[in-house]
Amino acid sequence: MTTIHCLTRLPKLFIFILGFLYSLGLLGNSNAEMPGIDNSIDAEGESFKHDYTPRILHTDPLFVHLHNFLTPSEISHFLNISSDSFARSQVVGTGLNGSISAWRTSETYFVDYEDPMAQRVADRVFQFLDFLDPDGLEPLQVVRYKSAQAFRTHFDWFNEPVKDTQGRYYNRLATIFVYLDGNCTGGETYFPGVKLQPSMIDGKTINDPFNRSALGVVPVAGNAVFWVNEHPDGTGHRKTAHSGLPVKDGTKVGLNIWLKRFTKLPYTPPEQRVCPSLPLATSCSAGALPDLARLVTNAPCSALSQTNGHQSIASSA
Repeated sequence: MTTIHCLTRLPKLFIFILGFLYSLGLLGNSNAEMPGIDNSIDAEGESFKHDYTPRILHTDPLFVHLHNFLTPSEISHFLNISSDSFARSQVVGTGLNGSISAWRTSETYFVDYEDPMAQRVADRVFQFLDFLDPDGLEPLQVVRYKSAQAFRTHFDWFNEPVKDTQGRYYNRLATIFVYLDGNCTGGETYFPGVKLQPSMIDGKTINDPFNRSALGVVPVAGNAVFWVNEHPDGTGHRKTAHSGLPVKDGTKVGLNIWLKRFTKLPYTPPEQRVCPSLPLATSCSAGALPDLARLVTNAPCSALSQTNGHQSIASSA
């Protein structure tokens, strides 16, 4: 048991060390691969082992490609439970109340917290990312893109923390996006601010859709991409801006996994603050939409356009 425990921690420690060295300016992009081992207990109490392969793509911010992160049975389960229950994806402003927008044209299904497969995947996520010490997960979200559907450029982190169902304020520390169905052309998850070495672009799992040496993750069922959304001080990392490029043909289905980091107290929510920087506003909740320059900064008191908890920015792709 001790040997297995050590093996599961090796990839996490390796990632942490690489990220730390990069923060000191001692490393650039990486193309390192390492074994990942999930030793979990399934819903029936039986031990479960699943091997996957993390590959570090970038270290500031940290990006890791995860080959074979989900098993075929897990993929089938999430596809089956969501297939007849999708609803139009929404975008949100400050907080979590959503509305339909042309910015995001996909369909969404939220997985129940008690779902046994969701719990198994959550265990795997926490084993892999215990070096980040996340505080929890949002409900897993299945998202489906059909032909011509897309999600324009956005951040996953909130400009202001949001409140969960238990009244705790949090932000999205990190994201894992898993591909459940990659039977499509197009549909890459594209990060224009994450530059790669040419040798890392293989056209099968990693692509460069606009020939800018920027990260484009190809939808391949079972694979995933992980990234850290925040700087160490808790502010959002602007290089994590990304889009779900339009599906040209076929269908793409993915699974959003968002990791929480609770906000340190005391915290004053926007609606309780005065915003002198927005002269038309008497409070943050009543403020006018700021211009793009403000939208991509961490101004403490702004009325922001966010998309499903994702802060929107203009797309240059």
